[in-house]
Amino acid sequence: MTESNCKETTFERICQAAVRIFSNKGYHKATMDDIASEAGLTKGAIYWHFKNKRELFKFLIENRLKELDELISFALSSAVPPPERILATVRACLDYYEKNRDFCALIKVFHYEGVVLIDKEFETWLRNIYNRYREMLAEVIRQGIADGYFNLETDPKVAGAMLIAAFDGLSFQWLVDPDAFSLNEALPVFRRLIEKGFR
Repeated sequence: MTESNCKETTFERICQAAVRIFSNKGYHKATMDDIASEAGLTKGAIYWHFKNKRELFKFLIENRLKELDELISFALSSAVPPPERILATVRACLDYYEKNRDFCALIKVFHYEGVVLIDKEFETWLRNIYNRYREMLAEVIRQGIADGYFNLETDPKVAGAMLIAAFDGLSFQWLVDPDAFSLNEALPVFRRLIEKGFR
């Protein structure tokens, strides 16, 4: 095994252990000692990659959000009609949450304790992501209006923001009580919202 592979394996072990520890203990109660013990590594090995617990947690959140961002961007830029583009985006998000429970656990921790974790750089990054989603959804909605799929008097950007808010609210309820319902059960509701509510 090469040195680069060793480092990559160590990095992955740290990240996987950190997800488990943060998920079980939350951000404040988790320690770097906990993560090192869970990963079977020294604390120095963790500090080689991350300067502190805050940086490690932020990396885990940002890394997974970037994965989700790629799925959203792909769905919104596809060649299908605007209503199907929006539904494909919702479906991609629902599937990602359902299949990535470790990410969901981190998001739950972030929701519960995230206020004190956000610094200006992260806040700006998150704001830019939301703004880009609103703009992308608005563009799809505008195209849907031009093509006769939608008939809206509302500002398309506001309509996009409402779709995002609907998903964020639904997903947060599911994070709090995942046994209450399946996220994928919500897809027909989103379809009706888009097909009926936007006409």
